[in-house]
Amino acid sequence: MEGSEFGGRRHVRVGYSGGTVTVRCNLSGPFLPGSLIDISISGCLILMQDPLPVTPSQVIELHFDLNSLAFRVLGFVRHARKPRQIGVEFHHLSEQARSDLEGFIDYFAPAGVNVLQP
Repeated sequence: MEGSEFGGRRHVRVGYSGGTVTVRCNLSGPFLPGSLIDISISGCLILMQDPLPVTPSQVIELHFDLNSLAFRVLGFVRHARKPRQIGVEFHHLSEQARSDLEGFIDYFAPAGVNVLQP
């Protein structure tokens, strides 16, 4: 990841703990519940209810329901530093989901509430 105005990150992260996120590690596995810690256009940080055995670069499936914004995306695990925290980089976010997510982040970012500058 190259440097940027956000201290090495590509996009501003918005802290958001509402809504739900579920994670599936493989196509035949169940979706497991987690809580969103923060989100950006390029990825998110999730706190799982139980430790999840993932490895860096592993592809996982995520389903988000953040108030009126719901979308599905595949992502690459970028880190699992703590037993229940997973950093994910989005992969193939649809144009509609990207547009909706940009609007969601723009709504929270200007208010200065729960905005995390990297």
